[in-house]
Amino acid sequence: MSATFDLLALTLYFLISVLTPITLYGAGLTFGVRKPSREKNMPFECGQVPIGKAHTRVTIHYYPYALIYGVFAAFAILVLVSAPYLAEFELKTNQFGLIGLPLIMIIVLAIVLMIAAISLKNARLWRS
Repeated sequence: MSATFDLLALTLYFLISVLTPITLYGAGLTFGVRKPSREKNMPFECGQVPIGKAHTRVTIHYYPYALIYGVFAAFAILVLVSAPYLAEFELKTNQFGLIGLPLIMIIVLAIVLMIAAISLKNARLWRS
């Protein structure tokens, strides 16, 4: 019964976390007042006379680092969620550190190799 309750709570949490932003975004689109004008589309520069275009191009110089951070952050969440189950499994099998540590090392190595392959493949694009 506890596992069923945990699964139900996790499903409910997932549904709420997915539906809340969608609902708020839809409400903003539905009820938001949109009256575009020249003044509203101008860049805001704290009382200075705006110069240049309102929409400037953003460079992607730090995009690879953000991408790598995202991958490792997702992996950290995966490790933190799976750690209790790996610890419980190792307690049952009396193989302390012989299952969880190599498994985590293999996953980290696979992620590092994938990132290295992608970065070598796209090296020309990232330098420009």
